[in-house]
Amino acid sequence: MYGGLRCRTVSKRKRFVSNRKVKFQKLASFIIQLHGLRFLANHGVFEEERTTGNEFEVNISLKVEVPKETISSLHQTVNYAEVYRITKEIFSTPTPLLETLAQDVAEAIKQAFPSLIKISVQIIKLHPPIVSFTGSVSVIYRKSYVDESRG
Repeated sequence: MYGGLRCRTVSKRKRFVSNRKVKFQKLASFIIQLHGLRFLANHGVFEEERTTGNEFEVNISLKVEVPKETISSLHQTVNYAEVYRITKEIFSTPTPLLETLAQDVAEAIKQAFPSLIKISVQIIKLHPPIVSFTGSVSVIYRKSYVDESRG
């Protein structure tokens, strides 16, 4: 679809100005989010964390392009119950670094739902083993997926 928008291009060498039509598409997307997923798991670098475990909170945001037809089936979108199952399964395997854990969660979700455009996984360690520290620590992993067939 070509819109009425024209792009003005200026060449620095020749100081040439040209007007050309710019092709654009109207893209719609859904953002599917899972907030406050809680897990007790044995992730961490320190022996204490791997032995006693820690409490984690996970937030996941998934961007999916809307199909041309109206969504009328769960198979046409992201099943957030399946996203939870995948995340829970990955959290059951002890991992030293939250960064690795976030990447593993994102890649497993992408494998299950190839239509994803973007993914964001935040993992919060609610009680980090830091002396005299109050608060939490977290990592956020973000990734965009480009469809090479679009050019």
